[in-house]
This record gives sequence, C-alpha cells and structure tokens, in this order.
Amino acid sequence: MRPRIWSTTPNVIAVITLVASTAGAVPPLPGPASGPPRPFAGDLASSSACARCHADIAAEWRGSLHRQSFTDPVFQRGYALEREPFCRGCHAPTADPAREPTAAAADEGVGCTTCHVSSGAVTGAQPSAGRAHACDGSGTCGGCTPTVSGVSPLNVTLDKPTTFTITGQCLPSTIAPFIPECANLVVLTHDPTQATFACTPSYTTGVKAGVIKDKPGGTQIGAFNVTVQPCTPSYSGISPTSVPINQLATFTITGQCLPSTIAPFIPECANLTVLTHDPTQAIFQCKPSFTTGVKAGVVKDKPGGTQFGSFNITVY
Repeated sequence: MRPRIWSTTPNVIAVITLVASTAGAVPPLPGPASGPPRPFAGDLASSSACARCHADIAAEWRGSLHRQSFTDPVFQRGYALEREPFCRGCHAPTADPAREPTAAAADEGVGCTTCHVSSGAVTGAQPSAGRAHACDGSGTCGGCTPTVSGVSPLNVTLDKPTTFTITGQCLPSTIAPFIPECANLVVLTHDPTQATFACTPSYTTGVKAGVIKDKPGGTQIGAFNVTVQPCTPSYSGISPTSVPINQLATFTITGQCLPSTIAPFIPECANLTVLTHDPTQAIFQCKPSFTTGVKAGVVKDKPGGTQFGSFNITVY
C-alpha cells in the first residue's frame, strides 16, 4: 500500500498554528487563587482556641477529614507529584498558598476558622451583643447560649470573705451572680468558661438560694444553694503588749470571726471600752492603774461568755 500523503491545506495550517500559539497558556483551573493568609488574630487564630467553648464540636473536627485535608496520605501522594498553590489553597487554607504551609497550618487542615471566621469576625446567626466573639450576622451558624454547670464552694463561713468560681459555657462578660446577704459582691474575672466573684456572707447562717443572670436584671442562666455555717471565733494576737501605768492605752486584737459582742479584759485596766469591731480586728481602750507588772488578759465572745483567747500585758 502506498503511504498516505497529508496535504497541508490552509485549514490544517491554521489548526497547527492555533495549537502552537496556545501550548504555553494553560487555562486556570477552578478553585481558590493564590494570596496572603486570612487575617486571623488573637483567639480567632486557630481552631484550638474554639475548643474552649465548643468542646464536642472540636472533638468531632479533630477526627474528621477536614482536619486531615493536608496530611491525608492519599492527598500527599498526589501532592508529591504536583506541589501547586492551587492544591495548598484548598488543603491548607490558613496558610499562604504561595509557599509550603507551616507545620501548624498543615496540621490544622480545614479548621473551624476556615469557614467560621471572616475579616476577623465570627460568622454567626445574629450580630454580637454580649457574645464571646464579634459576629457578622451572616446567618451561617447558630448563637452561643450561656449555660452554668457549677458553682464552688457551696459551704462557706459567716463573716468570712469568700471567692466563688462559676463554670459553664458561653458565659457572658456581663454575668451577674447573686447570693442573699452576701455583702460587697464583685465579679473578679471572666472568660467564656469560667467566672469568679467575691462577697462576704453576713447576718445569718443557713441555706442561701443563689442565682446567676446573663446581666444585671437580665435572664437567669443558673441557680445554686450555698450553706452558710457559723464562724468560730479565733484569737491570733494583741498589740501593744507593753504599756505605761496611769496612761490611756489603745489595744488591737486580731483574729478570725471576732464577734460583735467581743469582751476583752485586763486586770486593773480601768474604764475598758470596745471602740471598733469587724470579723478580723477589734480595738479597745483602757487605763492601766494601781500596780505595775505582768497582767494576764483574756478575750471572751461576750461579757460572761466563752473564752477564746488569752494574752499578757506588761505594765511599767
């Protein structure tokens, strides 16, 4: 058979010319373009920060293919053949696709922040008002509902300043705890999973029904009972311990749970008067008289009551 001779018609030449002119111009593939990493900051920098409030979802993500999007062995086999920005843009989206991802970005894969953070704000169902994050109101996810899981301690002592810890999820920065007859209540610290506050149980003992609201006068998000126990007076010291005779002296008693009926006594110290009192300190005055020497003093919970402290005063 005679070999077939191809004719170089103008149409064939045009096709060859077209192929040659476009051989070096590969049309762009669909997908993310190369560019700088997303501008995350602070607590929005990685998915690990999200786990503090969203523990269940974070645990699910850690075992997902999203997390393994860059480290997955199947992907890595293909990526070894073509290490392209296009591949990194999808499989390590928190990194700059123009270069190899850091170890942290490779381990992150497609994380929480990939979809749920945009321009430094969490994409959520409603604009943020007292929420843990800024929220752009895009409607892509649900809101965070404050919940209280516990309060401690639940057994406290009357007249003893106490610091309480609230634990929960999505606790608002405006959190407002309350315990009846707990004086000078102040919130000390706050984050979405823990808040601390301090107050002094006062006036009466017994069970006090506490509540936690999302803000002062707002919606109740938790309730608890605190048992206030009697405070046993204890004596720790007195000053001064040396005073001149026939001169009015002022003494300071220190201790815990000092009762308002506190009754100090020093032999031959005339006109003894209690001037001030609080649970940790009492001040009284009297005038050492008649004789010098060491005087054995006592402190009782009330006149004629139970002794809970003793001391020696030297009169010179």
